[in-house]
Order: sequence, then structure tokens, then C-alpha cells
Amino acid sequence: MLRSVAVQVDYRHQHVGQQLLTAVQQRGIQRLFLITTTADHYFGRLGFERIERNLVPDTISATRQFSGLCPASAVVM
Repeated sequence: MLRSVAVQVDYRHQHVGQQLLTAVQQRGIQRLFLITTTADHYFGRLGFERIERNLVPDTISATRQFSGLCPASAVVM
């Protein structure tokens, strides 16, 4: 599960976030889930797709981030 992606202000709009995600994906990770309340359009442009909460594997849905820290209205991708 991707918990956070943050880029220092000085480096924003230089595709640093995209480069970080590409580096993660190149490590052979087959599935990557994320929860967001504000960045679904950004992640959608990077190829992530919205999914229903009930389709998330138990190992993800059992995490504190999924079950309590992020609101139920958060988008799952």
C-alpha cells in the first residue's frame, strides 16, 4: 500500500513524484494500492484506477490507514 508521496516545494512540477512511483514499480511490485482524499486525479494520470473498497485484499483493509486513519470517503486506487 502506498501510504504517502510528498515532494519538497522546490522540486514540484519536475515529475519527481512520477519518478518515485516509477522506481517503486520497477522493483517488480505487481500490485500497488493507495488511498487518497485529494490526489485521485494525479494518480489517475499515472495509470491508477479507482476500485471499490470491498475489492481491496484483507492485508490492506486490515491496516490502520485503511480502516480508520483515512475517512471512508477516501478514494481507493
